[in-house]
Amino acid sequence: MTERRMVDLLGYQAGLHVNVDPSLLRQIEEQAKLDGLDFRRFSVGQVVGDSDLYSLLEQVFEFPSSVTNWHAAADWMSDLEWIENPVGHVIVIDGVERLKQVNEQTFSRFIKLFPRAVEIFQQVGLQYHVIFLRADSPESSLLTQLREEATRAIPSEATRRHTGRQYKPIPVIDHAAAR
Repeated sequence: MTERRMVDLLGYQAGLHVNVDPSLLRQIEEQAKLDGLDFRRFSVGQVVGDSDLYSLLEQVFEFPSSVTNWHAAADWMSDLEWIENPVGHVIVIDGVERLKQVNEQTFSRFIKLFPRAVEIFQQVGLQYHVIFLRADSPESSLLTQLREEATRAIPSEATRRHTGRQYKPIPVIDHAAAR
């Protein structure tokens, strides 16, 4: 049996990443492909509303059925089993600042898709990295919002006690700060 290696994103199995250096991104892409990870890169820079985003996600991820609401989009993004990849996924997204300028509500909903997906993939031991390109400064609203959503995605203490499951924190990594 072949040993699975993980794409080295500062030692994380899964996470939300901002401010990844272009040279590191090239290395990540090469290593991800060598390791058999599903690698998808797309831009939301031309999206103006929810329906545009649903169509883009359907196209990029080849959803088995159409998406007409945020609940369905979140379900598909936290599943991806039809892609049939036993290792995991690396998703690179550009244009988030433009989306925020054009439609802040769609931007906010879009950002909420990923922390829960990271949590689910962590639970099953698969890699799931979402890289947001050009997220500007550590004070950026993207970084702040990702951190807030990552905190919200972890079930409450009462739920954790009830289910008996251990939940890992969802890493939100600012690569500019890590340099």
